[in-house]
Amino acid sequence: MMNSNLDRENLKELLLLKISGFLTEEEDRALEHRINTEPEVAKLWEDIQQIDALNENIGFFSPESRIKGWNEITKAIKAEKRNRFLHWFYIIICLIITVLVIYVYFFKNI
Repeated sequence: MMNSNLDRENLKELLLLKISGFLTEEEDRALEHRINTEPEVAKLWEDIQQIDALNENIGFFSPESRIKGWNEITKAIKAEKRNRFLHWFYIIICLIITVLVIYVYFFKNI
């Protein structure tokens, strides 16, 4: 029973990869053959297509949405790098000011 659950989960994963366009042509042909010959696989495929059609985010699995998502990720990474740079810049400025204050306090009073 546990083995059939694993097979079903693997099948769902393959079907999701198919609808998102991440399968190779060979994998797609093999999965298409299973969809055409196995009723349970065909039912799962129908369910996934219906979920995709009902999805509020139209085109959730489309290449355009993946590109948009990737662009958002790269923007976030760039912003994080910029913030990290500013963080280190301010630390260096504070250290320079601290060293100057210590120098003026200890060595100018002699």
